Amino acid sequence: MVMKTPLAFLILLLPASSFHDAKAANAPVMTYEPNGHGEQTRPSEGENKVTAERLKKAARQTYALAQYLFGSMCHYGTGVPQNDGEAARWYRMAAESGNPQAQFALGSMYYEGRGLPRDFKEAATWVAKAAEQGHAEAQHNLGSMYYHGQCVPQDFGEAVKWFRRAAEHKLAKAQRDLGWMVDNGLGIAKDGQKAVEWYRKAAEQGHAQAQYDLGLKHYLGRDIPQNAKKAMVWFRKAAEQGHAEAQYKLGAMTDSAGGAARDKNETATWYTRAAEQGHAQAQQELGKMHYYGTGIAQNYKEAARWFLKAAEQGLAESQYLLGLMYSEGRDIPRDDKRALQWLSRAATQGIAPAQDRLGRMYRLGQGVQRNYSEAIKWYTMAAEQGHSQAQHDLGRMYHIGLGVAENYEQAAQWLLRSAQQGYAEAQYRLGIIYLDNESELQDYRLAVTWFRLAAEQEYAPAQNTLGLLYHSGKGISQDTVEAYKWYSLAAMHDGEFTQLAQQLRDNLHQNMTPAQVEEGQRRAEQFLTDKKENAK
Repeated sequence: MVMKTPLAFLILLLPASSFHDAKAANAPVMTYEPNGHGEQTRPSEGENKVTAERLKKAARQTYALAQYLFGSMCHYGTGVPQNDGEAARWYRMAAESGNPQAQFALGSMYYEGRGLPRDFKEAATWVAKAAEQGHAEAQHNLGSMYYHGQCVPQDFGEAVKWFRRAAEHKLAKAQRDLGWMVDNGLGIAKDGQKAVEWYRKAAEQGHAQAQYDLGLKHYLGRDIPQNAKKAMVWFRKAAEQGHAEAQYKLGAMTDSAGGAARDKNETATWYTRAAEQGHAQAQQELGKMHYYGTGIAQNYKEAARWFLKAAEQGLAESQYLLGLMYSEGRDIPRDDKRALQWLSRAATQGIAPAQDRLGRMYRLGQGVQRNYSEAIKWYTMAAEQGHSQAQHDLGRMYHIGLGVAENYEQAAQWLLRSAQQGYAEAQYRLGIIYLDNESELQDYRLAVTWFRLAAEQEYAPAQNTLGLLYHSGKGISQDTVEAYKWYSLAAMHDGEFTQLAQQLRDNLHQNMTPAQVEEGQRRAEQFLTDKKENAK
């Protein structure tokens, strides 16, 4: 006797993930059909029990659909106690009678090892049976099996075949995956424009990954005209469904001048949503917004929290910035050992500022035993990457002979590379080498050149030394007024040279006419005025 009672619900196989995820097979999920008003209703527990009893009776009469449906109720504990073993038993009865939904469900149970021993070969067998009968989800999952070489030998051509069959049933994720295969020329000739067509079909059905893929095509201008606005539209659709990479991309687009908007609040919102899902790059960018106070209030504690999350995922820049925060104690307790730990990780990944900072810690013995050889090693790595401070620091080590033999020529080479990048202290140190009477490189004119460049960057030691050179006439024509100007400028800074510069200026004052003093003051004031104007 065939059961005639109308069912209050419809079982649909809507897997939460696919074999494409490579973690678990698709388990069937129960949903309910809309009522006449278009609203979704869910039967009460009592109604479920009645339905389960009726289905079980029909299932015992070898009604395959009832066997499948009752197996689903056992699977999810709907109207009956949850029991994977019973679910598998009823799925098998229905599957052996040729029910494609049950075949797919049984394949999923074998894949997951739920209710029966895990068996990939059996999983593939039953999923293939369902796929051959036109079951779209099974077709897609069979394609995923062939793509990953799970349960079956890897075969991109077979993957394309089954993705296409499922896509022809308008299954969105199959359309997306077929687009991916076409886009990458896997098992089929590469065709970017055809990939766009499949991405669009899936995206218009609300498939988040396809929406992201289509947005990326617009963003990069690959196979379709570049269009930032359209990219943002599709990224936003995917992002609103929780797609972390799309959320990150939206944050990046609103953060950049090239984006369609420049709203830092929106940037922070999207970075936060992606970061909370564990997106490492979003965590880093959110940390940087808090660290620098870009568009949001500066908050070092929040910056450190997000840097830590990104650093633990291996992002080198976050490791560096977190190490820097521990080293400087920015709103977190200073901890040289933790600083050394994170800086070492970043330095090992090739981050030049981290290498330079690590060299400094070894040179000073911060968080580690002082080791000049290690300092030289890390300074050299950073210097060879063009890091100007590391080039300066390495030049200083050669200049004074720390960890290496004293070598003015080598020192000058590294200081020159730093000085040419505009690093004021390197310009000053290079001037000192050219000024040194014991150096074979002595050259007063070159010394003046480098002191002037550093002095014009308002580096007080260089301003003071340039004043001395104008006062003495070494390497340059003697000029008392110009000497007064540079002494005056050096005396305006707070630091170790302040008192000396004031004393030199005041001593010089005693041997100058009022007109000369007035001219020296005017030149100093004009220098400061010019600096302000150039800074605008």
